[in-house]
Amino acid sequence: MNTKHSTTPWTFARNTGMGFSSKGRTVALCQYFGGAEQIAKNGHLIAAAPDLLKELQHLVDLLQPLEMDGRLNVPGLATLNGARIALSKAKGVKMP
Repeated sequence: MNTKHSTTPWTFARNTGMGFSSKGRTVALCQYFGGAEQIAKNGHLIAAAPDLLKELQHLVDLLQPLEMDGRLNVPGLATLNGARIALSKAKGVKMP
């Protein structure tokens, strides 16, 4: 997968507000709103984003051959299409 985002792993650092780092370098600082629990949950979700992107791409790569062979059932097709939409959104590209 060709990505342009910062290398993984990303870590969530609450001591910097809502900061994310990779290999000791700051990836992003975000404004945050809400209670401590919501801030922590949002932070961990954002920190997991590169790993989620990688695994979602892997899922699409596994399901596409089944789709091409006509061996993917309706729930599988829905999952594949949802994954493609999410990947497009993450990569900032429009769906064909």
